[in-house]
Amino acid sequence: MNGFRKVSDSFIAALVAQCPTFEGVGIAVPTSGNKFILVHDGRAGGDFPRVSIDDRKGEFFYIRLKGDIEESKVIGRGSCSNDNRITAKCKLVMQSECLDPMQLVEHFLPGLRAFKSKTITPSLTGATASPKSYNLDFAAIAKSEVADEEKDGTTGWDGAHYLASIDFELTYIVDCSQNCDC
Repeated sequence: MNGFRKVSDSFIAALVAQCPTFEGVGIAVPTSGNKFILVHDGRAGGDFPRVSIDDRKGEFFYIRLKGDIEESKVIGRGSCSNDNRITAKCKLVMQSECLDPMQLVEHFLPGLRAFKSKTITPSLTGATASPKSYNLDFAAIAKSEVADEEKDGTTGWDGAHYLASIDFELTYIVDCSQNCDC
């Protein structure tokens, strides 16, 4: 998870540079009851803050990990390859007071597509974000991103804020001979 955190932090910084009016909140992992908590220092749990769409905030985004991080050996990178390819299925969730859902997607897609073959550290290379699909449906996004006990509170603010999400894969190579981010 530590390598994922470093790559994700680099990705968030790249998106903030591309979209400077938006705050990049962080990386969220699911917990019970459809709650999402931020990851700090490569681990999640305890009193870490929850992250979700929030009608008290303006322009912001976060990344949500959608499942397990997959690891596979890299073939063809030398006879003694200690490299692993890491693939994480993620969702970029964006909220705005100004940009409508399609404008949000159009605003963030160039940053997603531009994150290619980035070297994060000597042992974390080839980081790439690959967009897969997007969602513009406010109700569907609110249902998937808000904690179960808070879902009733989202009914009054459709239109006051706009939501969009982009599913993407974040992939990178970990060179285990350089450092043990494996």
